[in-house]
Amino acid sequence: MKHADTSFDWLIYADATFAGLAVLIPIPPLDLLMEAYFRRRILRTIAKRRKTKIPSDVMDIIHREGCCSGCFTWPLTLIIVVLKRISRKILYFLTIKEASDMLSFYWHRAFLLDYMLAAGHLQNQNTAVVARQALDEILLSTTTSPLGKIAAEIVDNARHIWTTLRRIRRNNEEDEVVAESRSLMDEQWAEAAGYLEQLAAAYQTRFDTLRLDQQIQLFEQDVQVAQYEPPVKGNNNDRQETNPPLQTENSQTETEPGGQINPRRRKKTAKPPQEEKDQQRTGRAENPEGE
Repeated sequence: MKHADTSFDWLIYADATFAGLAVLIPIPPLDLLMEAYFRRRILRTIAKRRKTKIPSDVMDIIHREGCCSGCFTWPLTLIIVVLKRISRKILYFLTIKEASDMLSFYWHRAFLLDYMLAAGHLQNQNTAVVARQALDEILLSTTTSPLGKIAAEIVDNARHIWTTLRRIRRNNEEDEVVAESRSLMDEQWAEAAGYLEQLAAAYQTRFDTLRLDQQIQLFEQDVQVAQYEPPVKGNNNDRQETNPPLQTENSQTETEPGGQINPRRRKKTAKPPQEEKDQQRTGRAENPEGE
């Protein structure tokens, strides 16, 4: 298992923090747009920090939202999400709870993405598909964690978050809200080190299981393809002609019924036409009168 880096690095978790705090923006659907913007920056920023280049097709797999059927229901889903956000803006305490949960969620996601990158799970499409599935399952099964306490404190201290995120998006300029959040995370992050190690181990176990299932499925597909492939026709030059061996007059024999060879009975070998003509001429020369 790859060792999990549980130390705090602001550049790894900055975009995750901004994505979680975007829930506090009081203007729907502006909060959704800002959240999506920072969410898509998380992996790209981590790869840049680790000096690693991720293939574009792998990036698409990680950023893909749901399945193809979700594309048709996306407008309805967006309307429902916006209505929920509006209702929670009215009841602000619900917004605070949601922001804390989302902030913790994006921290988990950033940590696992960093681990996946270090473990080599984002090098090609085959492993990226498995890694994405394992990531989703682990995040879905995670309900409470020590990171939730840190997230709640940061959300309580966040004020004028729209102005903060707008400055970061335009000029990458950090204000006092970002500075306080960064300082608080730096102080308390070490308390969650043991939990993060367990989180990485759970992800790795799930990844190994899914990867094995994928390899078995690919092997079975290769076997099925091989069974239905037509035989390859060889070239005429590759074919070996099986001509019967030449038989001499002394060695040529006949085969009796039953497949047994009788060495006593020999077949007379037909003489070539030129040899017969020479013998006829010789006979005429010896007997010119036809005697």
